[in-house]
Amino acid sequence: MDKPKEPRWLRLGITEEHYSKTVKSINLDIKNEGSYVDRKAFGHHFSDIGRQNDLFSNLNILQLLHLQYEDAFKTTHETLEFMSNLVVDYFLGDWRDNACCSDGEGMTRDECRKELEWQDPLREGLVAITVSQDNENLEKLCTYPDEDLFFDEGSWDRIKDDNTCFIVLARFIREKSLDSSQELVTRLEKSRRKRPKLFIAVLKAIAEHDKDRIRAAMLDYMKQYIKVELDKDVSIIISIDGTILWNLAVMKCGELEPLDQELMDFIITRESLGLNS
Repeated sequence: MDKPKEPRWLRLGITEEHYSKTVKSINLDIKNEGSYVDRKAFGHHFSDIGRQNDLFSNLNILQLLHLQYEDAFKTTHETLEFMSNLVVDYFLGDWRDNACCSDGEGMTRDECRKELEWQDPLREGLVAITVSQDNENLEKLCTYPDEDLFFDEGSWDRIKDDNTCFIVLARFIREKSLDSSQELVTRLEKSRRKRPKLFIAVLKAIAEHDKDRIRAAMLDYMKQYIKVELDKDVSIIISIDGTILWNLAVMKCGELEPLDQELMDFIITRESLGLNS
């Protein structure tokens, strides 16, 4: 695609108010970034909330970079590396052996698995890991999700089938196949909601290394996202799941022919961040 002559945020009609709110939110979080302690103290966050806040704040920074704002707090490489390492620490770090969380102090790893939010942190971290093409952290992170996890509706109105999509994705990464997930795949294909159906269609095409089907399924996924989910008044306007699926496809199958610009504008890619230029 030809490089747009105007910044992405201007072409998409992102308002100054949206930018100001995002910057204000980032400024509130970034001053205490990485400040996690074993017990609650002034100026520090609980072990779980602090890491969750830092992941979300850095996703906002990554979106600013994608939208081509001049001042985005950090470089692309710094943001991606921070998020990729942090999400692995959030799910697998030693702090979970004796965690000081919003639900209580001294939580065990098993208690953390049963109680701590997982859907939003997982998705936010996967954005950075797949854009970075970080296979090592991808494989580490995907050891965590499985069917024993509780239903987590997250901040974006997830349903149980959305949770299942990421359990299947994690199994695919672990096993290099969807063979053991056929029952779950069938369930998603029969979902009452369109989003999980479109998600699993893309993932199946990735598993079969079929670039034409990947592109066709991504086209359907992103059209549905823009029609149903896109809300330019909320902080994150890019498609989180669309970004994960597109970049995972690139990791597993190689470069893809881009979709139309009005769809690619809502997918963070290495190209949109200037990493392949």
